Amino acid sequence: MNAQRWRLDTYRAVEVAASLRQTNDHGHPERYQVPTDPLPDWVLQQRRRVGDRIRDLREERELSQEQLAELAGLSRHTIYRIELAQYGTSIDHLALIARALRVEIAALFS
Repeated sequence: MNAQRWRLDTYRAVEVAASLRQTNDHGHPERYQVPTDPLPDWVLQQRRRVGDRIRDLREERELSQEQLAELAGLSRHTIYRIELAQYGTSIDHLALIARALRVEIAALFS
């Protein structure tokens, strides 16, 4: 790809991204802004609730963070950070943790 073509494609990608931020799927202006740093308190509260629930389930099963990490295929440090809400985790990690705890993923949110 030549440099001029690359610049044109990049310019178009930036234009598309800008238009997506301004409208929703129906072409209407967005009511809510995408959170930026720092994250809103309500997001951090939800993260804490999930971390607390994981810790509670782990302790009910008398598992250490290290044991849960091994069962889930994650590092102990990752489990630690999720439980303390220091880490915005992925749905993939939550699915692995739920399976290791033998619960449905929805149980991590209740």
